[in-house]
Amino acid sequence: MAPLPSPVSKDELFSQTFAQNSTLDDSGLVPPSPPPSDYFMSTIEILRNDVLHALAGLNPRKAYGPDGVPPIVLKNCASVLAPTPGLIRIQKSPRRSMDPYEPWSSPVWVSRA
Repeated sequence: MAPLPSPVSKDELFSQTFAQNSTLDDSGLVPPSPPPSDYFMSTIEILRNDVLHALAGLNPRKAYGPDGVPPIVLKNCASVLAPTPGLIRIQKSPRRSMDPYEPWSSPVWVSRA
C-alpha cells in the first residue's frame, strides 16, 4: 500500500494537474467596464440582534454554505459570533463607477459602548 501524500504534496499535485488541463489563454482579455452611474447605495447597518436572529433561525439539517461551516455550528455558536463591536456599516462611495477591480463597498466598524 502506498503511503498517503501530505497535504502539501496533494496541493502541488492538484495545482500541476489543474495547470496542465487549463489551456485557455485569456491574457489579452479584459472585461468591459460598466458606464459610471449616478446611483449609490445607502448605508447598510447590521446589528447584533439581527445577526442573533438570523443565526438562531438556521435549520441545522440543511446543507453547508459556501464557507463549508455546518449550520448547526453557526446556530449553536450564535451568542459568540453575534457580538460584533456593536454595529457594522457598509457604505458605497457616491458617484463611483462600478469597476469590477475595485471593491464597491468598505465596512466601517462602529463601537457602541
